[in-house]
Amino acid sequence: MSFTAQELAKTANELRGEINRFLSQPTNPDVLLGNHPAVALASQKQGIAIWHGQRIEDHLADWINRVPGWTARARERITIASSIHEIDNLAWNPQIGVVLAVEAKRVWANQDGSSKADVRRKNKLYMDPANTPTITSHVGLSGASFRHFVFDVYGRTKTGSRGLPVIAGDKISHVFDHTLATYVEWERQVMANAIFEKIDPNSRHLKREHSLADESLSGTRSDFHSSRESVLDYIDKHAN
Repeated sequence: MSFTAQELAKTANELRGEINRFLSQPTNPDVLLGNHPAVALASQKQGIAIWHGQRIEDHLADWINRVPGWTARARERITIASSIHEIDNLAWNPQIGVVLAVEAKRVWANQDGSSKADVRRKNKLYMDPANTPTITSHVGLSGASFRHFVFDVYGRTKTGSRGLPVIAGDKISHVFDHTLATYVEWERQVMANAIFEKIDPNSRHLKREHSLADESLSGTRSDFHSSRESVLDYIDKHAN
């Protein structure tokens, strides 16, 4: 099930409304820099980033569910090694026999040390072979292959490290085909346009919104064929 024109229009209106709300609300003066407009804009921009990061976490499973062959659930609670754990996004594809635990971060490089350490602890738990049967059977796919990775939605991370795969948004099509990648880029463009229109109404920059919407509505390319091997190989090569 792909996106519909009505859904994209509703989402665009919601995004523009939130951007306008953040850019219109007053900010407290910085103790060192006072009320300079640049300081206010920086504060508003940070507010947008925090809100949008939460939005991504809330909606990623919904977006994955639009990709043909994939099913996803957010904040899935599962008992592993006698303890209850919450998987941010649990996704699976019965056609190719793959189960994924996906952790979305708006920009991975901007995460603080404690956040990154927490993700690495989860990765160690998930990638223990003894825990794989529990996770795959949880979605009725005993014997399926399992992987965990960080989806660096708007970042540009080239690879992960120490066994943790990190896949940037512009490369996510290698896992979930171009449906999700195009939608993410469309949403980013809507927000960018809303910001530029607010601070510079005469700006002619960043106007790819409509063409990206058309791509999102078109669905999966007919020449795209995922396989268990291609998905797993791509994730694994981003682990080091």
